[in-house]
Parts: sequence; C-alpha cells; structure tokens
Amino acid sequence: MGDAALKFIVAPWSEKAAARLETINGAYLDDWAGDVASGHSRLLEVFFDGAGVGFVVWTLKGDAVEINAAACDPIKGHDLTQTLFKFAGAMCKRHGRKRIRFETMRAGLVRKLKGKMQMKHVMEAEYVQQ
Repeated sequence: MGDAALKFIVAPWSEKAAARLETINGAYLDDWAGDVASGHSRLLEVFFDGAGVGFVVWTLKGDAVEINAAACDPIKGHDLTQTLFKFAGAMCKRHGRKRIRFETMRAGLVRKLKGKMQMKHVMEAEYVQQ
C-alpha cells in the first residue's frame, strides 16, 4: 500500500524493527514482538524510494483496526499520519471493521487527525489485583 515512492511491506519481527520502535516506546517491545510472532498483530516496514524509513505495528481488534505503533523518519512531501489513516480505512473495509484506533498519547497525532477522529480512550491504567 502507498503511492509510487512510499510502500508498506509485511515483515517479520527483527532487531531492526525493535531498535526503531524502541525510539517511541520501549516498554511495549516484548508485547509487540510476541503479537507479531503469533500472528495476532502485523508488522509493516515502511519504504520510501526503496529505502527503509520505519515500521508500523497494527492489529485487528474487535470491530477495529488498531495502529499500535508507528516509528518512521520524516519524509518530505508526505504525511505518514494521513497515509496510515487511509491504510487503516482500507483495512477496515477489507476486514469488515467499523473503527480505526491509534494507540498513542502523542499530541502531534491528535492535532493531525483533529476533525477525522474522536478521542474515546483518554486514560488507561494497569489493573493490579490486591
């Protein structure tokens, strides 16, 4: 998926993916790696003009396509957020899902998708049984 210069290619989990995704949130690396290895989630490597520029982890979860993580180099003339939004929409259509979710707290993403999405999950905490 993508335009002539920008491509998303399904990839297996790798040290290269882990190193790149660790730059946004190393706390979830083991979860993402396990989910990709089990087939629960999918890893896409992002290429621009043939060069690897980043990775995306996404999942089909309930009635949604969920973008769990995206770490990419900036690409002049391309807005990866909008491209991922279009990708998630295409996956919703292909897989019969109704919602798109981005798992993030990044203010820039919220700003870029303002008017296209609503914030439904504003806080989350780990439950610790006592």
